Amino acid sequence: MKILLVGARWYGHTTDFIARALRSLGHDVHVFYYRPWMTRDIDAEAERADRLNELLRRCADRIQPVAVVLLKGEFVSRETIQAMRRKHATVCAWWFDDPRPWKKSLTHLEQVDPFFIFDAHYIPLLRPVLR
Repeated sequence: MKILLVGARWYGHTTDFIARALRSLGHDVHVFYYRPWMTRDIDAEAERADRLNELLRRCADRIQPVAVVLLKGEFVSRETIQAMRRKHATVCAWWFDDPRPWKKSLTHLEQVDPFFIFDAHYIPLLRPVLR
């Protein structure tokens, strides 16, 4: 399966490890990297977020993945998710921490197909935000 993995260049190399794991299962994995500092104040920096979303949409259009996996993806807009779902297939989000500090990302959680979070503690806290 052709997968577009969207992740930051974290110090822990999480994005790289997940890409390697998916490849070891036989998937064709393409990685769209962003820097975590690029999204630190993403709610206040609309221009930077718009540029990242434009680059991500172009990347997805070029690669034509069957699935897009957002590792956090705090900069990804609702419109970008909708465009990728229309043109491609499944878009899922996998959060490693509490998404609530990134207010704009909460609006995209309803747009993804599956949504995964590392700690069940956050599920009741997110219920009021999600349908």
